[in-house]
Amino acid sequence: MKFKKYYFSVIFTMILILVSGLSFADEKRYKKAKKYKVTITNLTRGQVFSHPIAIGHDGKFRLFTVGKEASVELAVLAEEGDTGPLEGLIYGRYPSVVFDGPIPPGATASAMVEMGRFRLISVAGMLVGTNDALFAAHDVWLLGKRKTTVMVPAYDAGSEINSEDCQDIPGPPCVNGSNLHPADDPSDYVHIHAGIHGIKDVNPAADYDWRNPVALIKIQRIYY
Repeated sequence: MKFKKYYFSVIFTMILILVSGLSFADEKRYKKAKKYKVTITNLTRGQVFSHPIAIGHDGKFRLFTVGKEASVELAVLAEEGDTGPLEGLIYGRYPSVVFDGPIPPGATASAMVEMGRFRLISVAGMLVGTNDALFAAHDVWLLGKRKTTVMVPAYDAGSEINSEDCQDIPGPPCVNGSNLHPADDPSDYVHIHAGIHGIKDVNPAADYDWRNPVALIKIQRIYY
C-alpha cells in the first residue's frame, strides 16, 4: 500500500512538473509573440506618404468608421501628416510606433510595434500632395496569424474641401505650401477619395493622381 501511494505521488509530481513546464513555455512563447513588423509600400506614382503611424489596440478603439465623421485627431493626420494628436489620444492606453520618415512613391519602409496583449492593429498616413487624403488599414485582426497582407485605398477624411491649392497643402508638389486649411468639406464624413483633378496647383494631375489601392501593408509576427 505504501509503495502504491509513493508511486502515485511520483506520477502526480511528474505531471505537475510537465504541466508547469508547458505553461512556462506557452508564457515565454506568448511574450515573444508581442512584436509585429509593419512594412508599408507606397504604390502611387507621385504621392509621398507622411510618417505613418501603427497602433495596436482592442475593439474599444476605432481609428475611423467609413461613412462617419472623422475625429479631430484623424483630421489633423489627414490634413497635416501630424501624428501628435493621435499619439496623445492613445497615450498610456495603446501601443504605437511612428515610422522614421516619409515614404516616397515606390519605396518601402518598416517599423516594429510592441503589441502587448492587443490583437488588432491600425495603420495610417497622409498622402501629402492632397488636402486631407490618407491611406489606412484599420482594425486588422492578428490573433492566430503569423503574417497578413492588406492592400488599402486612399480615404478622404471629409474634413476640408479638396481645393488642390498649394496654400492649403503641406507637401509635394507644394514644397512651400502654407497649409492654411480651406473651408470645411460639406460631405463631413470619411469616404473613398476621388483623386486629384488638376483644379489648381496640383498639376499635372496625372502625376499626382492614383487608382486604388495606394499602399501594400505587410504585418508579420517577429520572434526573438
